[in-house]
Amino acid sequence: MLNNCTKCGVSTELNLSFTADSFACPGCGSHYTLDKGEWVFRNMFKTKPPETALKVGAKGVLKGISYTVSGVIVKRAYRNFFWNEYILQDGKGNFRFLSEADGHWIFLEEIPEVFEISNHPKTIEYKEQVYDLYDYTTTHIAGAAGFFDFRLSDDGIQMDEFINPPYIISVESMNGKTSTYFGEHINPREVKKAFDLPYIRSRVGIGLVQPQPVDTRLMAMIFCVSIILMFLTHVFIYSGQSEQSVLNTALVPDSKDFTSPSFELKGGSAPLSVFVNADVDNSWANIQVALVDEKTSDEVYASKDVEYYHGYTDGENWSEGSTGDRFNICGVSAGKYHLVITPQIAADNFSTKSVSVRAVWNEPSTRNVWLPAIFMGVIVLAFFYYNKNFETRRWADSANSPYKE
Repeated sequence: MLNNCTKCGVSTELNLSFTADSFACPGCGSHYTLDKGEWVFRNMFKTKPPETALKVGAKGVLKGISYTVSGVIVKRAYRNFFWNEYILQDGKGNFRFLSEADGHWIFLEEIPEVFEISNHPKTIEYKEQVYDLYDYTTTHIAGAAGFFDFRLSDDGIQMDEFINPPYIISVESMNGKTSTYFGEHINPREVKKAFDLPYIRSRVGIGLVQPQPVDTRLMAMIFCVSIILMFLTHVFIYSGQSEQSVLNTALVPDSKDFTSPSFELKGGSAPLSVFVNADVDNSWANIQVALVDEKTSDEVYASKDVEYYHGYTDGENWSEGSTGDRFNICGVSAGKYHLVITPQIAADNFSTKSVSVRAVWNEPSTRNVWLPAIFMGVIVLAFFYYNKNFETRRWADSANSPYKE
């Protein structure tokens, strides 16, 4: 269809599969209606679609279907809130719609369902999903461009919006006709790619049906299953495994290496605890330990000082340190091992005659299960409060917000 604007002379040509009833000039915003086969000027819209909006005639592929933008409507509510609606026509003459507000996009289609909303119910149900009333208001057409198969209303359009992000049900009453639309959030990048746009407006705030960044419920379910599997795996691997003493001896602190008898560990990985005791008095003793894997010859080294000092200063007795201590060699797995221990004492230490060393392969610790479980719980809790804040911001402009007292 070709239309020449009588006000600015701009020609608009578009291949339509419907009979146009209204036309708005993309150049100057002049509004025409078809009367007895002739375009009759009615008024001029003062608001034109912004430069970043899709143009009339723009072509793109969304959800695998090719569309042409046949019309653009700029709507206004609450005096100064504007958003754009784009009417898309496919090759079979079917219509779809794109709504864009503050950089947030919704892809809609008209559905045959009729809802009783005269009393503005708090919820409605569609396909076993509950939608909450976000807003009901009277909107006006502030600007338009392109061809339309309906009369652009000079009066207000009653609109009720119910949301269940990322979905929306929008019920609109215009010119005595009520239409119902079902929509879904669509990523701006998808629109940009579909219509090969060089630029698309950045999002501001939280969109009407913008999905939450993280599905906390799904995350919690996945974490719960993971924790259960970790506990079951722990029980399966370590079932029947108990503490095993592998060395208990007293060594002369002569700085010579002591090699323990071989010992075999059976079961899952567990820490090897080494207990050291020495009768040090205002001095120190030290042992160096090497755990040797007899199959691979791999060695794990550790060292521990035992220090004990005491005295009398400024009328007070004091002491620090201890004659005994312990340390762990973590994650010792099943296998055949021996220990190489080197005991040492200070050169002026004449009181320490022996250093006692006891090594125990502990019962497996559940710490490696509890720590991830606690970490997962903290993550879920953090995202729960993040999503609650996200929803509070989404509903901030709604009089029906469940987050307002």
